[in-house]
Amino acid sequence: MQRKMICSLRVVSPLLALISLISSCGKPTQTHSLRTPALNLSESDDNTILDYQIGPTWDKAEVTLNLLSDQNPVLLKTAQATAKLTVMFSTGTGFVVGEKNGQVMLATNHHVIEDQKFCDETKVAFEVLGIKRVRCDKVIATNTDLDLTLFTIKGLTVDATSKLIATALPLSKVGPQKGQNLLTVGYGFAGNDSGKLMVDQGDDCKTYSKDDEMRYMADPDVGNPGPYKTWLFAAGCDVSHGDSGSAVVDRDTGEVVGLLSTGKIPKIASVRSAEFLQKMFDGSTEDVWSELTYVVPFSKIFETHGSVLSN
Repeated sequence: MQRKMICSLRVVSPLLALISLISSCGKPTQTHSLRTPALNLSESDDNTILDYQIGPTWDKAEVTLNLLSDQNPVLLKTAQATAKLTVMFSTGTGFVVGEKNGQVMLATNHHVIEDQKFCDETKVAFEVLGIKRVRCDKVIATNTDLDLTLFTIKGLTVDATSKLIATALPLSKVGPQKGQNLLTVGYGFAGNDSGKLMVDQGDDCKTYSKDDEMRYMADPDVGNPGPYKTWLFAAGCDVSHGDSGSAVVDRDTGEVVGLLSTGKIPKIASVRSAEFLQKMFDGSTEDVWSELTYVVPFSKIFETHGSVLSN
């Protein structure tokens, strides 16, 4: 989720890590920690899940054909609009938000695609729709205060372009509401050895901060904090590295209320307690702003980038 070394690897050996950094980047740069190195996918065990889990159970589940056919139009459309982003050695998530000059436009985190250089190295795949061999084309806007990058893609047929534009998710201009039931789909690696598309629509995946409340806050990731502050609200969704850039969707309306950015990593054990979560939800502890998942509100994004998103 949060910013870390953009080309960081889970180190196999110091020499390999150094060679990889030099050959792929030339020099280290900073990115968020929820964009994960692809090598992390082999390390998805129970201990890893506990580093990310919110609530008594880990609620992430693979997005399967059976799940998509389960009469859930919000999940279906969100899954169709969601893309796996492979940026050099890292994996992130993005989703379709509309079109720009006839091209499909996506949103992801700034820490996933920081600038045009990283766009040029990004492969894009819409696995639910079977649309692959696509590339990032042009960065339209990027903003660290919102941990946001908007970009277009290339390599699509005319039919694929039309199909993807039709999947564009509706974006909410209303701020997050406490208790709002949420859904998020992405490529987080925890409990996901094969790198499949995963969804959280569990009971704890809801807004924990107050109505319209957001904070301009530093990255709470203990192990790999990012270098800049971002406007965020608090949610209880289970997410992990690789989920960076996922849409956070109102489960009832299907509108995107936020852009997944970061979270406390590793989580304290208390966060897996239903009683502790209830205390946070009730507002009796400030831990709501340090121990959960954190999301950029689209209402805030519209304040700066509304003209781009409305075209």
